[in-house]
Formats: sequence, C-alpha cells, structure tokens
Amino acid sequence: MKVLFIKLKNIGDAMLLTPTITAVKQRYPEAETWVWVRSGTEGILHGCQEIDHLLLSSPPGAKHRGLGSVFKDISNLATLRQEKLDFVFDLSESSRGRSLALASGARFRACASTDLIPAPWPALFDLCRPRHMCASHRVLHDYNLAREVLDLPEQAPPLQFARERANFKFVDQHGLGGCVVIHPATRWKRKMWPVDRWAVICRRLAESGCRLVLSAGPVPEELAMCREIQQAAGVPMLLTDGCLDWSGMAGLMMAARQFVGVDTAAMHLAAACQTPLVALFGPSVEIAWRPWQCRHELVLPQMEEKEFTRPDGRLDVRLRKTDRIEVSDVWDACQRLLGGHV
Repeated sequence: MKVLFIKLKNIGDAMLLTPTITAVKQRYPEAETWVWVRSGTEGILHGCQEIDHLLLSSPPGAKHRGLGSVFKDISNLATLRQEKLDFVFDLSESSRGRSLALASGARFRACASTDLIPAPWPALFDLCRPRHMCASHRVLHDYNLAREVLDLPEQAPPLQFARERANFKFVDQHGLGGCVVIHPATRWKRKMWPVDRWAVICRRLAESGCRLVLSAGPVPEELAMCREIQQAAGVPMLLTDGCLDWSGMAGLMMAARQFVGVDTAAMHLAAACQTPLVALFGPSVEIAWRPWQCRHELVLPQMEEKEFTRPDGRLDVRLRKTDRIEVSDVWDACQRLLGGHV
C-alpha cells in the first residue's frame, strides 16, 4: 500500500502531521509513506522515522515561484504517477494542494479543510471533509480524515521526533543536561510577550538554580529579542544564536527539564520530545494548537470575555492579547509543572 500526504503549510503544521503518519505505519507496517511539504519545513520532519519518501515544493510568493518551482512540481508528479499510489490525502487547504492531489494519480483521493470547500472540488474527490479548526485539535484535523479511510485506532499517537535522529553535540559541548529552555520569539508579532516580563521569568529561574538556554531561530529580530532579554535579566544564560537546526533543537529539548515559550514550531517540537513545557497562548486557539499529548501548562491572558467578543456577539479568542498574560501566572505554571522544585 502506498499513501501520500500533502501538507503545503508552515513548519509547525508539518510537525502536527507526524501522529497520522506514525499511526498509518503502526496499523500497516508494510505501507510506503510519501509526504509532500513546503521547502523549509522538512527539517522538523527528519525525526519522524515512519516517513519513507519526502517531496518538497516551493513556498508561495513570487520570489519563490519561478519556472524552476513549476518544473519541480511536475517532476514530483511524474515520480508519483509511476509509483501508482493507493491513497492521497491533501491537508494543505488550498487549491494548489488539491490540484497536486488530483494530479498524483492516486486511486483514492481525500481532502479536508478548516473551512468550506468550494465547488468544484468536492465533486473531484472521493472524500471531501470541511472541518472547523476551533472544534478540535489540529492533529485530529489530519488524523480523522485518514482514519475514515484507513481504519486507524481511535486515539492519535503523540508527535514524533526519534531520539536516534536528535543531535546532542550542542548539549554535550556546553553540559546542558537538566537545563531550562526559554523560546520567547516568533515571527507572529501578536503572539509576542514583552521583553521585560521574560527577563523577570529568566531572573527567577536563574535565582532558583536553573541553567538557562535562550533559543531562537536564525532571524535577526528573534536574535535581537533574545539579546535584549539577556541584558535585561542580568543573569547567566546561554544563547543558541539561531545556530541549531531542528535535530540540534531536538537534542536540546530532550536534555532539558523544562521548556517555556509562546506558540511556535519549537513548542510543538518540545511536545514531540516529551519535554515538560509551559506555553503562553495569547491569540492562538488553544483547542486547535495546544501542546499535544505531553506534560504541559497552558497560560492564558487575564481578560474579561467582553474584551474578546466580536461585534456579532461571538467570542473570538484570536482577539486576546499576549501582553495581558501576568508574570505571576507564568511563574506559577513553571513551579507546578516541576512539582514546586523550580
């Protein structure tokens, strides 16, 4: 049996596909799994040993989508058509993903979306399921579509990053066993928590005897934020300076006693590594994006419902503000998670 999953979305979305792939392999050990994702997201999938073949496609945007990108898609489709796929599941929620699914030549074609799927797509797929993202976790959005077709278990497994594929070089080099990883930055500005509050948390953790590692991606704004936090906290801490790939980040997570951060791909990687974590959720929809099947504490803003109520009277958590999260709530979550031993 040959199964293709198409998910041309962000890095965190790619990680949330790993429980579905794992469940397929557990249910059908002989299955051959193909995964097609955006270029730039493949690194976080390196730890999923159940992926047999990984295909890449350029991200959207004019600067990425030249003739080379089109030819690459055509080449991937030619390979897939020769493989004579049994099933394709498009989870991209885009016309591009659906088009690639139809062109893959798979015998059975299914797609899902968090919104209504416009005509003519439903008539072109064997199974077409619109599912609203606020109704369940994003892992289940992917898993339940595959489960309808492939007779998977009712319970989706955890996120996956195999220890054998983690890189512990940075951990060993700096003796980071039992550290606390702080990951404060994200490219989504509305998810950010103020620098001065991060500094307080870092100072309290350091004063409690924790070895701190401040991590960030290789983005100038994220690196600058980490340096600001380091300066404001005034306590010893190690900065990754964006030098770690996802395998190196996985090694760091597996060595850590705790992860503290906002809703990012790094948070989902910590969940995959089963690192106890504190997650700060402002405008993120926690039902859909909270850490999946790991020990965690979720910290939400202290706001009255009327403050995130839309003009039509409906609550919309996406209107919540991260800067309304209190330092005391984050600190209490850190202590609870580790049984008061922070």
